Amino acid sequence: MSPKVGAALYYVGRFLQVFAMWILLVDIFTAGPLGPAPNPFYAGVAMFLAGWLMVRTASGTTSR
Repeated sequence: MSPKVGAALYYVGRFLQVFAMWILLVDIFTAGPLGPAPNPFYAGVAMFLAGWLMVRTASGTTSR
């Protein structure tokens, strides 16, 4: 992977993580008595995990 593609992938992944955390926080703080709405919550979790995987791929680190 070229350095420019890796850097772009890294920053897109970080942006997805920040945006997903914003969605999750808004969904939790605007929740009614029944709790947060499931669809935005699931979308936020999926976007956060996708961003995390993109950052992990771009930085070339693994947990092993």
